[in-house]
Amino acid sequence: DNHRIYAARFNERLLAAVRVTLSGTEGALDSLRVREVTRRRGVGQYLLEEVLRNNPGVSCWWMADAGVEDRGVMTAFMQALGFTAQQGGWEKR
Repeated sequence: DNHRIYAARFNERLLAAVRVTLSGTEGALDSLRVREVTRRRGVGQYLLEEVLRNNPGVSCWWMADAGVEDRGVMTAFMQALGFTAQQGGWEKR
């Protein structure tokens, strides 16, 4: 497995981060965090779009819902990125 951390920064401040685990053509996202004051401004979406763009060989992405504060909000966010809700998380093929 190949582990990476992607982060979004602005003016030396960390705005968002996500942990990525790559295994062949599969990728797993976890620990997505966006600063409270930065939410609803597209930072998280930009960060995940960058992760997907930087890993074109990955054909199946998964993000578990463990630790998600509001599943409804997160489902809308993940669907905006092309993921579909599944039991226990979201998937994009």
